[in-house]
Order: sequence, then structure tokens, then C-alpha cells
Amino acid sequence: MVGGNQPLTLDLDDALGERGVDVVEVAFDCAMGMALFHEDAVDGAVLDIDIGGTPVWPIARGLREEGVPLVFGSGDCGKGLPDDLRGAKCLSKPAGTDAILMSVAAAMDAPERS
Repeated sequence: MVGGNQPLTLDLDDALGERGVDVVEVAFDCAMGMALFHEDAVDGAVLDIDIGGTPVWPIARGLREEGVPLVFGSGDCGKGLPDDLRGAKCLSKPAGTDAILMSVAAAMDAPERS
């Protein structure tokens, strides 16, 4: 999970954990997110679109190339996604934990993750 707002990201981490989701790592900047992507096996990802003014597109593209399902959760969903990331779910903030869980589950169940 990569999010720019530490309290909100940690709250989501706690809420997902209470629902049985094993959140491996939480990153609060793009460099940390890229490092996590390269260091850990990832089954799914929840990404904010903009972390401290830096778009997460490189992380999202790397995850997509590896076939990792991803969901964006952001106040910037209305701005749209780059063409190569269209098709990924973008939940506008504030998105509830249940909506995030359902979106990640749907992304993980999708027959094709490209």
C-alpha cells in the first residue's frame, strides 16, 4: 500500500488487517514504494495517485508489468489515469474500507491483469 497521508494510510492498514487482509508493507513516498515493489512479492496493491507531488505511475506500471492487480485510491481520480493504466479501478477519497476490499478482490479475480 502506497499512500501520501500517513494517518489515513495507517488507518486503512489497520482496517484491512481487522478484515483479515495481510498488509505486507506501507510506503509513504514513491521511492519507498518502488523499493517495496522490488524487494517483496506483492499479491495486490492500493496506491494513491500523487504522493507529495510525485505521481505513482512508475510503481503502477511496474506492478502491472508483473501482473499484480492494483487499485488507486485518490482525491485525483477525476483527473483520469494515463492511457496505459486505464482499466484500473480508481476509488475517490474518502473510499470506505469495504469498497477498497471489494475493488482489490475484483482486481485479483480478473481473468487478465494487463
